[in-house]
Amino acid sequence: MSCRTHTFAEVAAAVSLPKTLSASNPAHLRDLIALQAERRRTTRRRIRQGLAALCAASVIAFPFAAVMLVNSWSLATTARHFAAAANCSTARTLGLAPARRGEPGYWPWLDRDGNGVACPLPQRKTQP
Repeated sequence: MSCRTHTFAEVAAAVSLPKTLSASNPAHLRDLIALQAERRRTTRRRIRQGLAALCAASVIAFPFAAVMLVNSWSLATTARHFAAAANCSTARTLGLAPARRGEPGYWPWLDRDGNGVACPLPQRKTQP
C-alpha cells in the first residue's frame, strides 16, 4: 500500500477555505490539512453523539413499546404503570393501588405476600 502525497491544488480544492486562508499561498498547506482533519474529527464526534442518543432513546422506548404490544392500555396508562414501579405510595398517588396481577400498577416486587394483589390497602385496627 503506497501513500501518495497530495498537491496543494488538490488539498485546496478538497476543503472549503475560511477567509483567513488563501488557496494561492502554498505556505497555508499545513493549515489546510489540519483544518480538514479537524472537520473529519468533528463529523465523527457528531455521528457518535447521534448514535448514543438513538441508543438511549431506544432503551427508554423499548419497555413502553413492549407493554403497549402485550396489553391494550393507553399510552397514559402505560406511563402511569411504569411510574408506579417505584413503590406503593407512588402507586396509590397515581390511583393504581391496590392492583391485581395483570392490571396497570401491578409489579411483582410490590406484591409482598404473593397473593396477586400489589399494594393492598392497609388494615385498620378496630378499637374494642
